[in-house]
Amino acid sequence: MAKTTKRINGDYDIITNDGTTGTVLIDSGAVTINGNLNVTGTQTTVSTTDTAVTDNSLILNSGESGNGVTSVTSGIQVDRGISADGSTLNDDATWQFNESTDTWDAKLGSSYVNIQALNPTANTHVATKLYVDSSVGGVQADKIIEGDSKAEIEDTGGTARFFVETDATEIFSVNATTLAYANVSISGNTITNSATDEDLVLATTGTGEIKTTEVVTMTEQGSDPTAVVGETRVYAKTPGQGGSGVFVANNIATDELVTKSKAIVFGLIF
Repeated sequence: MAKTTKRINGDYDIITNDGTTGTVLIDSGAVTINGNLNVTGTQTTVSTTDTAVTDNSLILNSGESGNGVTSVTSGIQVDRGISADGSTLNDDATWQFNESTDTWDAKLGSSYVNIQALNPTANTHVATKLYVDSSVGGVQADKIIEGDSKAEIEDTGGTARFFVETDATEIFSVNATTLAYANVSISGNTITNSATDEDLVLATTGTGEIKTTEVVTMTEQGSDPTAVVGETRVYAKTPGQGGSGVFVANNIATDELVTKSKAIVFGLIF
């Protein structure tokens, strides 16, 4: 096939028959442009089966002269054809940068859609439900925070612990040896009220009672407690004439409970 070369100094215009509209058609073969190609107009349509682009990046919204994307969004739009019954157009799929929210939005029509990914390698990557479910044992998040309340795991080389704060006040914590809630802590087999001079109260509701199935041990007190109207206080002290070492204090009297043997002796004497 003969090769024709046309050299032009200056611009070269190809104008269709009416001078304004029409199509320039190249039936076959390849067109090679050894230089820059500038296409002006309002629309460029490429009807090819495969498009290969050597550029490392594609610039969208090129030539923007305003502050940000003045048309609000810029991205890729996928034509999804018509519905199965041919009655309506399917919503287009879009992946666009949204200038008004500084976010990348994935949508079908105007509705947001899920983004699926596999095996993320950074905290900022999108993760699939499967990946998260299979990686729970290695999750690195160590706290949940909402306002001035939080739940946190702390392990800085000392005693590791888990604690909860409500309104910036710690109300619950647990470590390898101690569980604490408010003023009450359980360490091993010991329950302690950490608030100075405050009672530790065991209470039930309705007709419930406080019961124990084992021996109750009371440490001997150095003095008698103050009697309180409406209450009877039971405590231990060095055994006296009653022989029991178990004392009661109420608004009537402060005295020692008498053992069986002492009661017999007192009965014989008195």
